[in-house]
Amino acid sequence: MSEYGFYRKAELEAVVGLSMTQIDRLEGAGKFPKRKPLGDHTNSPVGWLKAEVHEWCRKREAKRHGLEPEGLREYRLSMAGRR
Repeated sequence: MSEYGFYRKAELEAVVGLSMTQIDRLEGAGKFPKRKPLGDHTNSPVGWLKAEVHEWCRKREAKRHGLEPEGLREYRLSMAGRR
């Protein structure tokens, strides 16, 4: 799966397994990547960067299995030692 380009709505729903209503709620709460305009006009179509969506999916999967994304665990451990 390419990390380059954009997902449009129908593709995005299939990739993340959520409805647009759920995606809109997560996006509004700052818990999902923000949509980007694909043109210069206010009514331009929108898309989501594939790389950002893939990273969100990786983090969600890690959290589901009680794991942390790469590097985050080591960072937290090093910060805990400074207290």
